[in-house]
Amino acid sequence: NSIDVFYYPSLTRMKTAEMVEYRGIEHIANALKKGKGAILLHGHFGNEEFLMPAIAFAVDCPVNQLASRWEPSLDDSPLLRLPNKVRRYAFKMRIGYRETLPIRFLYIDKGVKGAYTALKNNELLLLAADGREGSNWIQVNFMDRTALYSEGPMRIAMKTGASVLPVFIVRKKDGNHQVIVEEPLALDVTGDKERDLRINTQKFVDRLCSYVTRYPCHYMKLFWQDLHYFKGFYG
Repeated sequence: NSIDVFYYPSLTRMKTAEMVEYRGIEHIANALKKGKGAILLHGHFGNEEFLMPAIAFAVDCPVNQLASRWEPSLDDSPLLRLPNKVRRYAFKMRIGYRETLPIRFLYIDKGVKGAYTALKNNELLLLAADGREGSNWIQVNFMDRTALYSEGPMRIAMKTGASVLPVFIVRKKDGNHQVIVEEPLALDVTGDKERDLRINTQKFVDRLCSYVTRYPCHYMKLFWQDLHYFKGFYG
């Protein structure tokens, strides 16, 4: 996944098509016919960052990514001075490389107004459901355990009327990717906002669980590398 970052500056539509196999990409065009934009909702599953070029080079409409750019926390110990410099350099390089992609980044440190604007303009919004940022959390069932997921994605969807399409990226045996775009989730809108947020979030989590069950190695990054950051999983 880390090596894929080095492809970003040289990627083209043709090169990306050689690296990605698509399933269900037609669901995006169908969702946009409603005129309310579409949220491509994913988890930190597989190389989720490669969804950005994979989607952007496959569609003919603007693609936005709601993203963060918090620098990694660094240890002040003198022994870690050099590793800290390497981590900071790698972080800045990664940000710079991904910003060469044909994507509009909407950084959450500037708020989420841009996400609503993008959907109002009938554009695509890539959004991770299991991110670490946020302040309002919903309890859901994840793999028979309790997890806290941000209510943000479904709050945006319910407020805008945008379609929510689960999207997943699976690395194939040859090292390339398969991108799977599923049909829009049937969201509950009953007027009971808290209930609807919980039920609709659970609908996506159930889809994510099915992929984690089939490809557990694709989700190890979140539970192994980022476990000490991950607010959303406990008990």
